[in-house]
This record gives sequence, structure tokens and C-alpha cells, in this order.
Amino acid sequence: MSHRANYAVREHRRVRFATDRHGGMSLPDVLFEGEVHVRAWLDEHDAATPEDLYDEAVCEGLLLLDADKRVVLFDGVSELMFEGTHRRIWAPLLRDVWAGWHLFHTPEPVRHLGEHLGLSDAWLASKAPSDPLALTRPTILSERDPVFVNDYQTEVQWRRPDGVWSCTVV
Repeated sequence: MSHRANYAVREHRRVRFATDRHGGMSLPDVLFEGEVHVRAWLDEHDAATPEDLYDEAVCEGLLLLDADKRVVLFDGVSELMFEGTHRRIWAPLLRDVWAGWHLFHTPEPVRHLGEHLGLSDAWLASKAPSDPLALTRPTILSERDPVFVNDYQTEVQWRRPDGVWSCTVV
């Protein structure tokens, strides 16, 4: 399963974009390595344009490194980033690793990336889901029963209003 992520680095008022089909899951590990490692890691990814970035419906990770404003904006699919107990542990550690930077975790990575970088309203509209409820209330359209994955998760197939099939584990 993919964990698509968008990346952006702003430095000296220039922005470099990149995407990663599997990056959303590895973001916590990368962030804990600090600025030098993150920069090297981001340099390994091929450059992209703003139009190449994943839209809000499929983007599961974000890393924006804004060296001009000393801001790190991030999101990812790891439980480490979302569970309250874990957050109380990792947030102070990240602040130590990124001393002098402002760290922000965002639940809406594409919108906040666009707003932070001042991308156009047209770009933001092109990356927004056609129906915001499509992300929060999937419709199960599969004829088959949901697939049992383990004691805690079930795979569900669903389709967004734009007709794109997706699969999620709930």
C-alpha cells in the first residue's frame, strides 16, 4: 500500500517540490534525524512542480522545510504522530532536535502547504477533494465483504465521488 507524500523546501525565496509514493510512513524517522539529514534525504527525491503534488484526497504525508522562516510543517500516517500518548513524548524530543525552528503538525497537509507558500487559489482548488465528506465518510461500494486483516483492522474498498477507487484499512 502506498503512503503518498508531498515535500517542499523553501530557501532564499526559492521553492523546490518533490513527491514520494511511499514517504508518508517514514516521515517520523526522518524528522528525528534533524535538519542536515532531512535536507540530504529530500535531495534524493526528483524535483516536481506544484501541479505534480498529490491532492488532498490521496496525500498521506507532508514535509515542508522553510529555511527562510525556520518553519517545519509536517504530517504522516504513523501512529506516532497522532496518538496523544505518543505525541506527549515525541513533541518535546522533536523540539530539541529542531531547536530554533517552529514545528507544526497539520491535519490538512495540502491546504496548509499551499497557504504557507502562497500558492494561488486556483491551485488550492485543484488539490481540494470535490466532496470534503469523501475523505471522512467513505462509501463502501464493493460487492464482497470487507477483508479481515488482523484483530484490529479491516480492509474496505470505496470510491470517491470523482469515481476513483481506493482501499483503506479501518
